[in-house]
Amino acid sequence: MQDWTGNANSIIEILLNTSEILVRNMCFKTPQEALDHAHSAALKLHISQHLRVIVKCDIVQILKQKKFVLASLSDVRELLHKGIDGNFTPKKRLLVSMKKVEFYMCFANEYGVNLLKP
Repeated sequence: MQDWTGNANSIIEILLNTSEILVRNMCFKTPQEALDHAHSAALKLHISQHLRVIVKCDIVQILKQKKFVLASLSDVRELLHKGIDGNFTPKKRLLVSMKKVEFYMCFANEYGVNLLKP
């Protein structure tokens, strides 16, 4: 297992490579479509089938409660912020992604997670 402690740039790069919704103006019609897209992105990173199943189960659990969704999005926002404060480039890419995460946080806080459940 790889230790990611203190290596925010590597994690940010993986996040931005697997989460097209943060990088492009992509919109998914259903949560299942978003999960399927993330699954195919994980295939490109050569993540094991076992880990993909675990992650998908974790996502389903996270989507069950608003506080878990908000905590997860907050963690992603903090990670992106570390990239902005650090030496990750391009910073504009991080700023745009961070604004999207903030929008999703506001959306989940206002409307809950009923619309997000797969």
